[in-house]
Amino acid sequence: MTLKKSALAKRIDEVLSNKEQFLDNAYSKSLEELVEQLKIYQYELEFQNDELRKVQEALEISRDQFKLLFQEAPMGYVMLGTDFNVLECNLAFRTMVTVEKDFEQNPDFRRFIVPEDQDKFHHFHKKLERAKETLQTELRFLSQEGSIADLKLFGHRMTLEAKRVFLIAAINLTEQKKTEKNLKVKDEELRLTSDYMTDMLLRCDTKGNIHYSSASCKQFGYTADEMNTMNLFDFIHTNDVQAVLEKFNNSLKSKKNDTFEFRLLDKDGRYTWVENAGTILMDDQEKITGMIFSIRNISKRKAIERNLAESDQFLLDTGRLARVGGWKLELPTGEVHWSQVTREIHDEDTDKEITLDLGLTYYPEGEHRERIQSVVARSIEHGNPFDEELEIITPKGKRKWVRVLGKPVYEHDVVVRLIGTFQEITERKLSEQALRESEAKYRLITENSSDVIWIFNLNQSRFTYISPSIIQLRGYTPEEAMDQTLAEVLTIESLEHITKSMDRFLPLFLEHKDVRASRSLNEIRQPCKDGRIIWVEASTQFQYNNAGELEVFGVSRDISERKRMEQEIRDSETKLRELNFTKDKLFSIIAHDLRSPFTSFLGLTEMMMASDIQFTLPEMREMAGTLYKSAHTTYNLLENLLEWSRLQRGMIKPEPQFVMLSQMIRNVIEVFVEQRTNKELSIHEDIPAKLLAYADEKMMETVFRNLLSNAIKFSNRGGDVYIAARKSERNTVVVSFRDHGIGIPQSLIPKLFEVDETKSRKGTEGERSTGLGLMLCKEFVELNSGSIWVESAENEGSEFFVEMKRY
Repeated sequence: MTLKKSALAKRIDEVLSNKEQFLDNAYSKSLEELVEQLKIYQYELEFQNDELRKVQEALEISRDQFKLLFQEAPMGYVMLGTDFNVLECNLAFRTMVTVEKDFEQNPDFRRFIVPEDQDKFHHFHKKLERAKETLQTELRFLSQEGSIADLKLFGHRMTLEAKRVFLIAAINLTEQKKTEKNLKVKDEELRLTSDYMTDMLLRCDTKGNIHYSSASCKQFGYTADEMNTMNLFDFIHTNDVQAVLEKFNNSLKSKKNDTFEFRLLDKDGRYTWVENAGTILMDDQEKITGMIFSIRNISKRKAIERNLAESDQFLLDTGRLARVGGWKLELPTGEVHWSQVTREIHDEDTDKEITLDLGLTYYPEGEHRERIQSVVARSIEHGNPFDEELEIITPKGKRKWVRVLGKPVYEHDVVVRLIGTFQEITERKLSEQALRESEAKYRLITENSSDVIWIFNLNQSRFTYISPSIIQLRGYTPEEAMDQTLAEVLTIESLEHITKSMDRFLPLFLEHKDVRASRSLNEIRQPCKDGRIIWVEASTQFQYNNAGELEVFGVSRDISERKRMEQEIRDSETKLRELNFTKDKLFSIIAHDLRSPFTSFLGLTEMMMASDIQFTLPEMREMAGTLYKSAHTTYNLLENLLEWSRLQRGMIKPEPQFVMLSQMIRNVIEVFVEQRTNKELSIHEDIPAKLLAYADEKMMETVFRNLLSNAIKFSNRGGDVYIAARKSERNTVVVSFRDHGIGIPQSLIPKLFEVDETKSRKGTEGERSTGLGLMLCKEFVELNSGSIWVESAENEGSEFFVEMKRY
């Protein structure tokens, strides 16, 4: 049909192009044929148009169906352009990422990918550009809730309308990832539980061959690999094999779980009691494939059971020896049962029938009978146990004290009987009465004693008695003091001292049971209610009370005044020794340092007195200068010595006031004009004009004179001395004296501010020094609540610092 239409169209074109010639030469028949052919062509075109419309409609339906399938697909689909913009995506993908409305603006696909996976997507995209097949990867996207969604992407490159695009299919793996993670956690928990549980887990087949053993098999000396090569019956005690085999086979036959005990042979050849709980394993056809056993070490429980049995027998024997009897009252029948010892306590015959009414008649009328009736009634009605000490009168007329204990026994929440014991305590009661009388006398003594008498119960870890004189000692009432612990009544050091003392004497007492061997005398410190700490002398000894409990009996007295006097004596002795030592050193220094100036005096004056020597004027001036220096050195020494002596005798008291540092330093500098001129020194000062310090002006001038004198003395000719002052971060004033002279050896620095003959050094031009000035500086600075220190390096110079209060 297409060929016919082409031929017809070609013919029409020819006719139209040669229309005039054609009309001139055409016959009517030819025109008719042409018209018919045109009609036929028109019909064919109309038919083709109908076919095209039908195809178009089918295509629209297919497209709508594809869009519906595309949008409603459970898998996410997205089409990307080469610039990563989203051209099209379905609803499933929209719900996987965060912002739906942004898709209308062709958002950048990368904005939905978490930053950490951007590089991974970039490499995936690069591979898609080159690949012909579908590629896949896993990326993390931002979900609508703001959390992270794990998506698996399938990508394919394709051409659409002459444009290259990328079709991406996405599967949400978030829940799968969470499930896998949770499964790993559960697997790890199961592994850890299996590895660290104390019970050993075994999996066996129906023949007892072990195929799995948990890590806890190591408690029996085996490794898991060793256990997996063994049979369950390989490590069962010979005498237990038959019983275990029967249990094992019965479980397999009945398909029921069972528990049994046996002795297990460990790797060292020793047997251990274990409890085994088995669980049947079956396949889908309920065919038994094996068993899982949980084996628990019960050796301790077995030992306890053996000890319990021995204890029961021991209690039975000791009960007979202690004459402690039992009793029982059956409530439905009212029958009373007494043990043989109980009958002996009541002086009753073995065959006499005992009833509740008869039993009550042993208690004398009045208080004791009413008490036993009351406690028995409460025990029956309310289930209260009881413990009473009562007096009875036996048929023989003997009065006895008994301790009656009882408790109810329930069946179906109803009290059906009472059971208990009788114990004769007559001797104890008599002893207690004697003790009460003795305590009354003892209390009279203790309450009127100035010393504090106390008892500390070691079993109960508390004070059980403190005499009233504790009020005068520490300010607490006896009740308040007894509520305190040892840590509260002693200082930390005293608690440690008492603990060591107890560790020393308690073993002696326990070994010899001799009170005298445990006696000790301790000096301790105790806090008072008003916050004071006092010295106390405590005399103690160990003893047992009537209940057999271990106690410390003590008597304490205040020795604070005695300790104060002892300390004053020790302080005086120490100070006297220090003064004597300082005096001896000082005399040694003075004797040495005064000898040299006087030697110069004597030598020069002897030369001047010689009649046969004639001196020139320059020589006389030189000798006069030497005499001046020696006199000046001796004067400074005597001046410092006098100041130190007055200081030691307490004759100098600081009188602090606000002083202008700049003026004080200038006054000090003027004193040394001649010395600095002689050595050609430059003194530089950096002191704020209005900087004030709060100190004794005369003392600080003495300090600064000594420090500047030293700086000049130990500086090299032509050198520089720097004096500076500043405020510190501690709101104080720091004044420094710095030189670039010979410095101080490190070994000498710790001794600078002490009396020591080894620290005396000559200046750079032979100037003498005793070191007494620095000692005096330290004393004066500390009297003004300040501090002094030095920083120095040998051959590099020194810098002395003085810190003072600002106000």
